Amino acid sequence: MIITCKKKVPLHWIAFAIMPWAAFSFKGGIIGVGFLFSLKKFVENPAGLTFVLSLPSFISLVLQPVISFVSDRIWTRFGRRKPFVVTSFFGITACLVLMPFMPNFWTLLAVYMVYNVFADLNSPMEPLKQEIIPPSERGRATAAMSWFSNLATMTFWFVALGRFDDVSYMGGLAIKGETVIYCSGALLMVVMGLLITLGIREVDQKSPLR
Repeated sequence: MIITCKKKVPLHWIAFAIMPWAAFSFKGGIIGVGFLFSLKKFVENPAGLTFVLSLPSFISLVLQPVISFVSDRIWTRFGRRKPFVVTSFFGITACLVLMPFMPNFWTLLAVYMVYNVFADLNSPMEPLKQEIIPPSERGRATAAMSWFSNLATMTFWFVALGRFDDVSYMGGLAIKGETVIYCSGALLMVVMGLLITLGIREVDQKSPLR
């Protein structure tokens, strides 16, 4: 069990704390490029595509600062960051599973917007990481995080994305590459969500902000 706000931590705690960023990088590829491919099934106009992709910014402009502000000033039996982070991970998972099955533009757009609300709930993840990793280890942790994130990005671009339009058959059931890519991202989110839920215990710092 990882406990926050320790002055010294073992290396495997650091590795644990940076693992979500590799999952974020893979998921970011899915939402950044994979979603664009999915959207082009319904929208061909470049202006329309860029308009849809810009919509989440209006949500993030308000929601991310509010969530970050609140996560500094509350305390629950589960901690102050974890309730937001865990809710975010499992909400993102559900949206990723649904996206490749949406039958039209409006349902896909609705799931995309809900996805971005859950993604914004994840803004306390960075402070949670900093509360796990002491200041003396943060430089090394950032370097390792960058390496793992780049590896996940390369895996997405060189292995996953090229299979987007593939169709395989298993027992007569057609399995699309698009579905496999989205579900791979969802599986990563589930694993990270479970690790954070079961593997981290936040310590109440008795912050005067509260």
